[in-house]
Amino acid sequence: MKNRIVRQGLRFLEKGGERLLVVAFCGNNRPPEFVEFQQKVFAHFNIPINHLFADFPNCSHGEGIDRFVATINDGCDYLLLFDTDALPLRRDFIDIAYDKIRDKRTVFGVAQQSNHIAVNGTVNHVYAGPCAFAISRKMYIGLGRPTFAETPRSDCAEEITWRAEELGYTICLMFPSHVHEKRWRLGNGHQFGIGTTYGDCVFHAFAQAEEESKQLFLQKCEEILNRSASRNGKNLAHRCAETSILKP
Repeated sequence: MKNRIVRQGLRFLEKGGERLLVVAFCGNNRPPEFVEFQQKVFAHFNIPINHLFADFPNCSHGEGIDRFVATINDGCDYLLLFDTDALPLRRDFIDIAYDKIRDKRTVFGVAQQSNHIAVNGTVNHVYAGPCAFAISRKMYIGLGRPTFAETPRSDCAEEITWRAEELGYTICLMFPSHVHEKRWRLGNGHQFGIGTTYGDCVFHAFAQAEEESKQLFLQKCEEILNRSASRNGKNLAHRCAETSILKP
C-alpha cells in the first residue's frame, strides 16, 4: 500500500481513509546525531516522522508521551512511537504495523521486560515496548487512556500491555532475532540488550548515553543508507534530509 503524506502541521500518513501519526520524542540530554540520522533513515523509507521536543530529563519519557497523547483528537486514527535510537529496517514497516493494528483491538510493538519491577513475586512480564510501538486511538480510549509513564507495576508504556491483558485485547510482539550485547532477560529464555534487532523489522540500540550504543546506531544508519546509495549509484551525502523538531 502506497504511503500518502498529509502535511498539516504534524505530518501524517494516510491509508484507507485513516490517518497514522509517527512520533519520536527528543530532548537536550542526548547527542543530536540520533535525531539527524534517524530522520535520514525515515526519509529514505518515505516515512514522515515527527520529532517532538520533550523537556528531558525534567520529565520522564512516559510523561512526555502522556502530555502529547492528551492533545490528540479524532483527526488521528493510529499512533506509532519510536525512540530516537530505533529504526525501521524495511520500507514496508508501516504497512506491517498498520495491518496488525487496523482491527483496533491490537497493540503492536517490540518485546521488552522491566526486570527491575516484580509483580506477584516475578519480573516475567513481556510487554510492547515504546521504542517501536503502534496502537489505534480507538483501542487506547477503550483501554481507559492508561498512562505511558512508570507505575508501581510498569516501566514506560508497560501499563498499556497490562490493561490490554486485563480487558481481553490482543498484544502482538516482535522478538529479538539478533542481539549485539545481551544484557537483560526477556521471558522464556530470550534476552535483549545493546543493539537488538527484532525480526527483520526494527533495530533498537538501547542505552543511548553509552558510546558503544551510539556507534552501533550510527553504523546501522549508515548501513541502511549506504546500501541504498550503492544500489542507486549515489553518495551517502546525497541522502541527507532536513531535520526539524516540533514543540507540542
